[in-house]
Parts: sequence; C-alpha cells; structure tokens
Amino acid sequence: MRFLFILIGLIFSQFLIGQNDFHRCSANEHRQILHQQNPAKIQQQEVRKNLIENYLKNNAGLVQNRAAVTIPVVVHVIYKDSEENLSDAVILSQIDALNEDFGMNNIEIDDVPNEFQNNIANVDIEFCLAKIDPNGNSTTGIVRQETNINQFNNQSSSIFYDDEGGSDSWPAENYMNIWVCNLGSFLAGFATFPNDADEGEDGVVINYTNFGRLGLNPPYHLGRTTTHEVGHFFGLEHVWGGGSASCSNDDDISDTPNTNTTYLSQCPSVVPNSCGSNDMFMNFMYYTDDACMAMFSEGQKTVILANLNNFRVGLTTSMACNPLATIDLLLDNSLLIFPNPATNLLYLQLDFPVSDILRTTIFDNLGKNIYTDFFRNKIDLSNFSKGIYFLKIMTKNGIVTRKFIVQ
Repeated sequence: MRFLFILIGLIFSQFLIGQNDFHRCSANEHRQILHQQNPAKIQQQEVRKNLIENYLKNNAGLVQNRAAVTIPVVVHVIYKDSEENLSDAVILSQIDALNEDFGMNNIEIDDVPNEFQNNIANVDIEFCLAKIDPNGNSTTGIVRQETNINQFNNQSSSIFYDDEGGSDSWPAENYMNIWVCNLGSFLAGFATFPNDADEGEDGVVINYTNFGRLGLNPPYHLGRTTTHEVGHFFGLEHVWGGGSASCSNDDDISDTPNTNTTYLSQCPSVVPNSCGSNDMFMNFMYYTDDACMAMFSEGQKTVILANLNNFRVGLTTSMACNPLATIDLLLDNSLLIFPNPATNLLYLQLDFPVSDILRTTIFDNLGKNIYTDFFRNKIDLSNFSKGIYFLKIMTKNGIVTRKFIVQ
C-alpha cells in the first residue's frame, strides 16, 4: 500500500512538473537563441525598436489613413504520423480564426469588460491561403511534407529546411510562412520578430495540437495560439514585455496596462488587478485560455502597422492572394519603370503597343491612393514625399504592380 501511495505521488508530481514546464509561447526564447547564434541580430532589434518609435512619432495618422491589406499565407504541414497531417478543413478553420481576431469579428468581443471596450481595435488585416506559388503557378497555399523526425523544438532550424526533415520556406517578402509540426507536449508555438531571423527561417511555428479550431482539446483549441504568434510576427511583445511577468517590465504600449501575471491556463471570471490597475487579461498577447481571449488594443494595432509598413511591407503588395488569371502576364513582362529610385519624374515604358485604355494608380506604403490617371509615359513626382510607393496598372486581363522609391 505504501508503495502504491509513493507511485501515485510520483505520477502526480510529474503531472505538476509537466504543467509548470508547459510553454504557451517560446518566441522570446527563440529570439534569444537567434541572438546567441548571431549577436548582430541584437543590434538589428535595437535598430528596429528605434525606427518604430520614430515612425510612430512622425505618422500620427497611421491608423486612420490606410486601406485594409490581405496577407498571403503558406502553411507547411510537416508530419510523420497521419494525425499530424492536418486536413484542409482544419487549416481553413485557422485562417478563419485569424481573420475574425484581426478583424474584430470574433464572438468573444461582447465579453470584453466595459472599461476596455473603447480600446478594442479592428486591425484591418486579412489573411488568405496563397493562390500563386513563388514560381507563378497556381497553388492551394498548403505544402505537405512527410518527415522522419518525431519531434521538433524551438532550438533547431531543421523545421525550415527540406533536407533536414522540415519544409523550405517561400520568400518571406511575399508570403507569411506558417509551419505546423509536432512540437511535443510542452510547447504550443513560437514566431520570429521582424528583422530578426534569416530569410529562410522567418515566420510562425505552431504545434499541430494547437492549430485550427476543429476537434482540439481545450484550453488552447480555438486558434488563438496562432493569433498570438502572428502578433509577435508583426512586432508585438507580450503585454508584460519581453522578459518575465513583472510590474517593472512593459510592452511600451500605453493602452495595455502593466501586469505581473501571464494568466497561463486561466480564464478569470472577474477582472483581476495587478501593478495598480486592472489587467487586460483577454488580450491576445496574454497566455489566457483561448475561450477567454478576445482583442488587440488600438496601441497594439498601431505597432503592428508600423512594423508591417517598415519591415514586412512586401506582404502588403504581394499578388499571391489573387488567382493566377488576374495578373496580366504580357503586360507584367513588358512594363519597365525608371529611374528607381526617382526624384521628380517617373518614366513608364512598354515593349508593345497597347490599344486598351489603361488605368494607372499609385498607392503610398500605407495603402492610401494618392494618384489615379490613364496610362502616361511619364508621371510628375514633384509633389510626392520621399518614401516607398506602389504603381498598379489595370487591364481587362488583370493587374500589374511595381514598387518604386521617391528620394
């Protein structure tokens, strides 16, 4: 009998250890690993932080004066067993969850306490499974890669490479890469922050047991692990900042109150208080149960857009969400714009005569339409501010886009 009690005690103690060892997110740990491997990344993170701070100071209209953008997603399903090879339906359910959470359309919005209702943000970012692959061919936006590796972790780069048992990334400039694989029992996911990872290792990694919202076990079963990690991908820290949860740490966002609690595996029934203020525990950048998560704040939205427009701007103009037929390939192969960078004039040249009346539009890097006219061989840029712009030409066969810089 004594042996039985000892055995039960050992099992229970292992259960508690497992609970304490569970990581909802290891984005910060992965960032530390990247910095150890390449100390220059530390400086790059400081550069990013300073640039974002200055960008926010000089772009007060960032949130208001912008158009919604759609981000192309490629999901790499890395599997050894059949249960790890998630169905298309599960993957689509995750895309739906992202769109609801970033578009303020999730049902939990109504449960946000009154004191935080005015802080809820519609980030106005949509996600789609890519329709065009890097080679210009039609795709479902889903890559399935069988592996002989039992389990991956946040310390290994093998996730990101075919020849190491993982799956090669698609160009991070044009696609948000999400890898879904077996991360074991103690880790739900991690992501790379902007300007922090090498090209082929930039993106989001989610445990297959926490991806989507079909047939999963609570408490992390509604797709919010991916929402949380995509927040990191666009530059958000945890609400308590980059270190441990403490009143002395902060995410540098004014409308997310300081906190000393992560709320891991918790779903408070009343609004808790720490650090002298009530905690926004339902924020996506906590560790709260999926069913209790509900919102990004307006301050977080501003930081997301600042990072998107500075470090992930290629995602805003990628054509990978458009069906292949909507790109005018003949025009795309013949259009030349110069000089680039430009100053006062931008010249447009076509290699063949065009009988159609072409409409030309120019957007700034916030997605704001600042020029619309019929096709001209030169465009006056003298009234354009310095920065990045995107020229789009529409034809009956589709759209052609070019990026240029005014200096």
